[in-house]
Amino acid sequence: MKNLYYFLNLANIFSRFSLVGFITTAIYFFLTSLLIWSKLIHPVIASSIAYFLTMPISFWGHGDFTFQVQQKDSKQLIRYFIYSIIGFSLSNLIILLSTFSSQITPYAGVAIVTLLLPILNFFSLKFFVFQRQDN
Repeated sequence: MKNLYYFLNLANIFSRFSLVGFITTAIYFFLTSLLIWSKLIHPVIASSIAYFLTMPISFWGHGDFTFQVQQKDSKQLIRYFIYSIIGFSLSNLIILLSTFSSQITPYAGVAIVTLLLPILNFFSLKFFVFQRQDN
């Protein structure tokens, strides 16, 4: 029964994680599209700017809503920054490698990022960024 409770709680947390992720992604998409549409900067730079602008939304959304952390501290913020840089780099590396690969297409790279990163992100946030001392 304890395992069932743990699984249901994890599923509830994952649904909140998905909602924050959806909202953050929608804002990222809007900002990136707006910057690309303005034709003032290259699309890669537009994407990077939008990614970094949505970082605070993601941090507070996941901290307050997803993992319901009562008090955030500088250690969590530093871990979040590390987590974000690693995720950003990993995502770009996968896309870059798929672009230059003769084995897989860039679309496969996007699919890998789309499927793999949210799962890695969830566990990174739960067990690294917003880890609780009672875990």
